[in-house]
Amino acid sequence: MRRAALLTTVVWAAACAQTVLPPVQGVEFFGRRGLGALKCQVEPLRPVLDFEFRFHAGYTVRAPLNQYRDPGHKWTVAVRIQPESAREPVYFTDSLTLPDVSSTGTEGEAGGGYLLGQGRYRASFLLVDDLGRGCRMDWNIEAQPGAGNGAVKMAIEPGAVQEVSWRGARAANSDAAPFAGITVLLHAAPVSPRLSKVQASDAVTLLGALSSLLDLAPAESVRLVVFNLEQQKEIYRQEHFTLDRMEAVRQAIFDLQLAVVDYRALLNPAGPMDLLSTMVNRELHAERRSDAVVFLGPHARSTRKPTFEVDAPGSGAPRFFYVEYQWSDRYALMGRGSIAGSRAVPPGSGSVADGSRRGGGCPVSAVCNPADSSGPPIMPTRDTIDYLVAMLAGKTLVVHTPGDFAKAMKQIAPWKAAKSPK
Repeated sequence: MRRAALLTTVVWAAACAQTVLPPVQGVEFFGRRGLGALKCQVEPLRPVLDFEFRFHAGYTVRAPLNQYRDPGHKWTVAVRIQPESAREPVYFTDSLTLPDVSSTGTEGEAGGGYLLGQGRYRASFLLVDDLGRGCRMDWNIEAQPGAGNGAVKMAIEPGAVQEVSWRGARAANSDAAPFAGITVLLHAAPVSPRLSKVQASDAVTLLGALSSLLDLAPAESVRLVVFNLEQQKEIYRQEHFTLDRMEAVRQAIFDLQLAVVDYRALLNPAGPMDLLSTMVNRELHAERRSDAVVFLGPHARSTRKPTFEVDAPGSGAPRFFYVEYQWSDRYALMGRGSIAGSRAVPPGSGSVADGSRRGGGCPVSAVCNPADSSGPPIMPTRDTIDYLVAMLAGKTLVVHTPGDFAKAMKQIAPWKAAKSPK
């Protein structure tokens, strides 16, 4: 019964990179008048500094699907980002096809994102459906480095607005590549321990960390495995992974429904340890073993000291690392961005309720302002992956910020260089 209830609460979720709309078309779209009222809620996503030192920002929009009685309806969404500087605004757009669901209590959810440089911006949102209805919202954005990131060099100049993209790792077979082969075991799980589902901002964190790892610790060949401990399964595996396959990884992460766990997983408390043991043994006995195996992801919920069925590494075994992102209110998701604005209102309603969100808890993305919390951060206990990596004589590198991440990469990449023959 619980599974059915969860599936009828939100039946559609998408988190897409917006595409740039030519200014003339953007002005025309936002100039539309006479739209009917569409019930929807828009939640701006606080700008977060990813592990590539770029601010990601965006929104989540939700609407009751019982507003549509027939299948095949569509949304057209546009966002206008106006920097505080003298730059011209940048327009983004996306088109979404709604699912064929119209039962009472069913809600559709979608989201979009873009990249920002350091600075202040004004965002305007307009959604128009194929029935000539729409809703609007405006909000302010402030993108500033958070605690521990003041000295890092931003990858985007101040006041700039760009499409979401993933930087390519250094070219294969490059003299700069310290690894012949590397395996990344990416734990797809919520960044915040308070949440049960992977959020849009979680995907930003995970994909940004993966992209940055492959850029800062490049390899001639990359094996990528994406897994989830609560589901006790791999959700994606790719030999010779390259960043042009990032969309497939993103989709695999969003396909996770962590709030709906198979009952067979609940009956097998040793399942997470079995999954980790299987993946490690597969790396130890691979025909082409990697130089390094890097677990990458947020602090795991399973924290008891486990028992693993792992074979002895033997000579020539890869070196194991765990880059563990630990979320806390004080170091909340790497950034210090803020938003302030008004709730979404149907066009023509004449009602706008101003409500400041600066320092007022967490929005949908579960990203809080580090300045909102006081006192030392509460550090979680050791988790299952940490125990496994220690058993394999590996090293756990805890990170809270992009600055921490860059320091962690310096401990991983030089290892191979130090071991290589002169």
